[in-house]
Amino acid sequence: MKPFRINKECRLCKSKLKKIINIGPQPLANQFLKKNIFKKYPLNLTKCSTCNFFQLQESFNTNFLFSKYNYYSPENYEVTKHHLFIINKIYKNKKINSKSKILEIGSNNCTFLDLLKFKFKCFVLGIDPAKNLKSICESKKINTEAIEFNYKSSFDIKRKYGEFDFIILRHVFAHINDLRKIIKGLNNLIKIDGNIYIENAYALNTFQNNEFDQIYHEHMSYISIKPLINFFKTEQINIYDAFKSKIHGGSISIFLTKDKNKKKSRRLKILLNEEEVLYKNKFINKFVKNTKKNKKIFVKYIKKISTNKKIIATYGASAKGNTLLNYYKINHKMIKYAFDNTHVKINKYLPGSGIKVVSSESNLKYKCDYIIVTAWNFLKTIIDKEIIFLKNGGKFIVPNPLRVVTINNYKKFI
Repeated sequence: MKPFRINKECRLCKSKLKKIINIGPQPLANQFLKKNIFKKYPLNLTKCSTCNFFQLQESFNTNFLFSKYNYYSPENYEVTKHHLFIINKIYKNKKINSKSKILEIGSNNCTFLDLLKFKFKCFVLGIDPAKNLKSICESKKINTEAIEFNYKSSFDIKRKYGEFDFIILRHVFAHINDLRKIIKGLNNLIKIDGNIYIENAYALNTFQNNEFDQIYHEHMSYISIKPLINFFKTEQINIYDAFKSKIHGGSISIFLTKDKNKKKSRRLKILLNEEEVLYKNKFINKFVKNTKKNKKIFVKYIKKISTNKKIIATYGASAKGNTLLNYYKINHKMIKYAFDNTHVKINKYLPGSGIKVVSSESNLKYKCDYIIVTAWNFLKTIIDKEIIFLKNGGKFIVPNPLRVVTINNYKKFI
C-alpha cells in the first residue's frame, strides 16, 4: 500500500487542480537515517481552479510522516521572542488566566506550551502524533496525548478534558490532508466564546520571496486567508482577525471563533486586499520563472567554488534545506558537512544528498571556506553564534537570491 495518493480535487472545495511547478522527486525532508538510502516521492505544487487554494497534488498518510518525527521546535532567542509576541497577541484577543484551558495541536516538544503555562499558570494540553516527543513534554510536566487529531479523536479528548477556551495550531495546519475532519474536531472542542489561533507560513510571502524550499511533502497546503474564509464558514466558524509576522520567512496568523457576533477587524480587510495579487497568473508565473533562474545562478556558483578545491558545508539540517539541495542536485560530492545542533540528526545523513550531519559545535566548521545557510530563516542567530567563522575568513552563502556574507558585510544581514 502506497503511503501517499495523488489528489485530483481541491482539499477545500473539490474543484480541479492546476499544476504550478514540479519540485520532485524528493525524499521526505525530515527523514534522517544512519545509512544513505532514501526513497523519493513526487512533489508537485498546484492551485485550485475555483477557490485558489494552493496545495500539493500529493497527500501523505499522517502516521507515515509524523509517528516518529525528527523535527524539534528550535529553542533560540528569535523563536522565544516570537512566542512571546504571539502570546501577547493571543491575550489581547481573549484574556487568559489561571482558569483558562488551552489546547495546542501539533505541540511538538512543547516549548510554546511550556512558556504559556509558566506565564499564566493555566491548564495546557498538547496533542501530537509523534510518540518520540511525548517523554520530552512530560519531563516539562505538560499533559500530552501522542495521537492524531481529527473529528473522531476530538470526542475522546472532550470526554477526558472537556471544552477549551483556546485551541492553537502553529505551523501544523498545512501538514494536514483531510482539513474537513480537523475543523469538525475544532468545532467539537472549542467553547462557544472560545478562540482558535492558526499560524503558518504565508503563501503570499512564500511566492513573493521565491521561497520554493518551503515546498516539501509535510507542507500539503500553502496558506492564504481568502480560500479559508468560506471553508470555515461551512462549519459555522468565522475568521475575524489576522496579522503577519517575520518568522519562518513570513507567516500569517489567523483568529477564528464560533461567536457569530464577532466583528471582522480592519487589519483583516487590509490583508485580504493585499492578498489579491496572489491569485493572479502573472504573479505565480514570476515565482516559477525566478525559481528556475535562481537555481541556475546558485548551482553555477557552487560548481565554480567546488572546482577551486574550496571546502563547502551547509548550516542547518533543515527540511527546506533538503528541498533546496535535492532540487538543485547538490550532494555529498560537493558538500563536505552539514552542521546542526539537533542531537537526533547528528551522525545521520541528509535525505537524498547523502551529506553527513555533524554537530554545529564541532571545530570542523573552521576548516570550511564556505557554509551554505540552508536554515536561512535563522540567519541572524547563526551569524551571531558563528561570528568567529567569519572573522577567520569564512563565508556564508545564503540562497534565493544568492548572497555571500563576509566579515565586511555581515551587519546588513542581522
